[in-house]
Amino acid sequence: MVKLLGATPMALPYKEVQDALQQKKVDCAENNMPAYESTGHYKVARYAYLTNHVASPEVLVVSTKLWGQLSQDDQALFLKAGQKSALLMRELWNKRVASARATVVKDGAQIVAVSDFAPFVRKMGPRYSRFMVDPAVRGEVFNIIGNQ
Repeated sequence: MVKLLGATPMALPYKEVQDALQQKKVDCAENNMPAYESTGHYKVARYAYLTNHVASPEVLVVSTKLWGQLSQDDQALFLKAGQKSALLMRELWNKRVASARATVVKDGAQIVAVSDFAPFVRKMGPRYSRFMVDPAVRGEVFNIIGNQ
């Protein structure tokens, strides 16, 4: 993905990113807003470009063995609790993102939100092409792109 966008990816231990930014060994780093704030990267990389290209899901899992031992009522309760926890997690995450954003902006970082995703979509064409073969997956790709 990084290469398709015209950049050169560089493998770097996370704990070394701050120094690499300060020493201008790297031009930018990829992360979410809470990490940008909590690591202090915003103090040396004063611009954040919001692309919304990643939304990490939180996953609640249970083994097949345990699931098979649960009654149908317990399975239904488990599913309902999982759905509620997913909504709560998203709500808490959104609050954390807003708090981090407020902190970095207050300290002088500048946030630039992408308003036109078309150039990104065009550049990512080679990446998307492998997912276009399966109609079900293709629909999900279009759904994701359409929600930007």
